[in-house]
Amino acid sequence: MSTTTQLSAREESWRSFPQFERIFEPEQTEPFLRRVERTCQLLQEIAAKGSAREKERAGAAFAAFQRALALTGELGELRAKLSTTSAEPDR
Repeated sequence: MSTTTQLSAREESWRSFPQFERIFEPEQTEPFLRRVERTCQLLQEIAAKGSAREKERAGAAFAAFQRALALTGELGELRAKLSTTSAEPDR
């Protein structure tokens, strides 16, 4: 394998996130969202009943999951917009 081919393969490998990409496949989005929602419910329970340290950690984790949900929604909107744009005939 040449050096150029090795560099090209390494450059591409850092851009590939198969597990992450799989989450955003249409048939996987709903199960992912349900898992996140269940996790958020558990975090809210911990934030309400846990120790001060647990409440702090649960709050931080809850905020991160909320950001993940917002990003998932934005990615879904972008995917829909791109699929609509690609479906339109050239003018």
